[in-house]
Amino acid sequence: MNTFTRALAVTLMALVIALGAFSLLCAGPLANTPISQALSDFGKNMEYATLNAALDASGVKGAAEGALRDNAAGIASATGMSKQEVDRAIDDLDISSWRMAELPAQATPRFSVQASYQGSSATITTYDDPSYITVDALGQHATLLVPESAQHRVAHLMQSAT
Repeated sequence: MNTFTRALAVTLMALVIALGAFSLLCAGPLANTPISQALSDFGKNMEYATLNAALDASGVKGAAEGALRDNAAGIASATGMSKQEVDRAIDDLDISSWRMAELPAQATPRFSVQASYQGSSATITTYDDPSYITVDALGQHATLLVPESAQHRVAHLMQSAT
């Protein structure tokens, strides 16, 4: 084992031990303290940072935008919009800037729409708070934070589809 690999292994082992110790402390003597809450928040932030990095690397956002563009004529027909309006709406959605997030406990569902593309179906749910949508597809459940600039388009498209 070369020096770099050994140093990396020792660093990872130290990180695992430290995280284990923090976990034990947070479940035991530090439970329900500000320190425990801060560590929990840090862990949640790291979880979503990791999920967002994976989402970006997966190409799912590009595939979703591609599916919308491939079906622009059908969306136009279903919503009463022109194809050019649908294309502008897709641009305005700015799907590449959407992020995974935790759905607030007080979120109230507003609209839910079933959609299918290339044999896969999904349920898309919007909420009274327009900054969140949930997508259930292929056995997966994801809540996305919608950028403020796209929220009016999501609401309009969902209302048109119901």
